[in-house]
Amino acid sequence: MVELKDGCVYRVVNMSNHLLLAYGIHQEIPGCWLTAQPYADRRYESQFKAISCPGNKWKFAVVDKSNLCVGFQGCVSGGLQIIEDGGEGCHTEWAVDHKSGPSLVEIHTNTDNGEVCWTVPYMGPPGAV
Repeated sequence: MVELKDGCVYRVVNMSNHLLLAYGIHQEIPGCWLTAQPYADRRYESQFKAISCPGNKWKFAVVDKSNLCVGFQGCVSGGLQIIEDGGEGCHTEWAVDHKSGPSLVEIHTNTDNGEVCWTVPYMGPPGAV
């Protein structure tokens, strides 16, 4: 089981297909979409720094750019992106619950429109996280 530590760097792996949550290294950030990619694909960045927040929540930031985090602006219907933290309507704080079985952790948040939970779909298009 993963115990997150503030300031440490992590990768998010789908245990069923071993794909990583990632963004293209040549994409403009903030604003780039997250996608699922193989570990060896060097065209994508898959490391995120965990930053602890009040209320037992976490932010997952671009390494060396802690103001750019995994999240969404307003409604999640467009998928997860790398967004600038702190803007109006941005969601960048996540609860991390430990599970057993194939899903070792669940990363989720509550919004006005219900709960949003991360998944890393097999060969999903950009933003289909």
